Amino acid sequence: MGQSVSILCIAFACFISIELASIAYVAYLILVPYEKVNILGHDFGANVISALLLSALIYRKKLRSLVPIYPFLVLFAILGIAVAFSDRDVPISYQLNMLRVDAMSTIIPPLVIWNCATSNPLYLKRLITTSCICIIIAGLYGFYLANLGGRNPYIEALSAANGLNEDAATTYANKLTESRLSFTNAAKIQATMVHPMRWALLLSLTLIGASINLGKKKSTIGALIIFLISAGNLLISGVRSGAAAVATGLGYLYGRRKPVYFCLGVAVIAIIGFAGLKWQQSDAVNNVVSQSSNKQGSSVEMRWMQISAALQEINSCAIGGHGYKWTVYYIDHYGAHSEMLAFESLLIAVLCNSGILGIIGWVMFGCSTLYINRRSIQEPKKVVEQDAILFAYLCYTIMTGDYDYMPVFAIVSTIMLAERRTIIGRFQS
Repeated sequence: MGQSVSILCIAFACFISIELASIAYVAYLILVPYEKVNILGHDFGANVISALLLSALIYRKKLRSLVPIYPFLVLFAILGIAVAFSDRDVPISYQLNMLRVDAMSTIIPPLVIWNCATSNPLYLKRLITTSCICIIIAGLYGFYLANLGGRNPYIEALSAANGLNEDAATTYANKLTESRLSFTNAAKIQATMVHPMRWALLLSLTLIGASINLGKKKSTIGALIIFLISAGNLLISGVRSGAAAVATGLGYLYGRRKPVYFCLGVAVIAIIGFAGLKWQQSDAVNNVVSQSSNKQGSSVEMRWMQISAALQEINSCAIGGHGYKWTVYYIDHYGAHSEMLAFESLLIAVLCNSGILGIIGWVMFGCSTLYINRRSIQEPKKVVEQDAILFAYLCYTIMTGDYDYMPVFAIVSTIMLAERRTIIGRFQS
């Protein structure tokens, strides 16, 4: 009931203040795991609010710039072309519907945020403050879950309210998986989000953003609080790829700023890592590089085997793959793949879904994002900061797969891009 009321309030806010509605929607995405709601006996999809936000943006004549969504438009256009070249293992109607849903959830919220931010500087401050408060609330709840043995009462209650059975409600939390940490009996923690991987991505990007703001006089205390909560939750989340994403983003950031210190840091980490591998002092480290671990699909050796299997899978449909979201369709109908398991890498998922065209689309997405960063931001220091978010996201998805991460990245990167344009006072397209 509360979930439906929240959606209705956001919907009504679209007709009163699009700024208020968009801020409330971002807060909802952080604090509530499910967007599909039942109102008066009718089911409404996840993109109803996105459609209302876009309609309000156009109606109020605030749609003035498409700058932050150009890379996403390029990507989805190429993925759409790939549908035509797929071998149609997936029904065409299913592919087009999934493409529509993903495009709307990824493109519309950043578009609204960008145009509101460029027309009202106070909006961005309110949005960032609200988002930080929501992340703190979710993070504190994440700490509470650390010793509940994988249970998540909040997610379980909302899952039941949304008609999901008990298995579906607990699968996301991986209750029965043994924890990798000695100080918590939880396996993977997703706090207020539907999937631990999505929560870990938000934490990773937030941690990088907080690291960037540490030391700034006006935001040191707030950035430190966010940093500590994000780092603590990332540690107990059980998602090791989050640490790799943060290391990639901050490594690029500080490597560009202070190459000497970066090289020294890499050397120290390499020595420690080599020692850990040689003496196998840590099962967690050994697990990353060896197929012998019981954590299937997470080792480097296993990843190479999965990539090889993906190339064999698309041998007869290399150009367009099996069809958009074939990986999701396959798991829904047949369960885990015998070799590629749950398609736990963006590279594997893109190859299977969209073939060579998909790889081209993602390469162009990355290149166009870097281009937009340089066109929109004049200070080289801030360009590097923006690039770090992209590299962290790509590292994360390549290591874990694609579990509807892109909307999270799109919103975070757009907020950061708008913040940097606001600082240098360039609001024009």
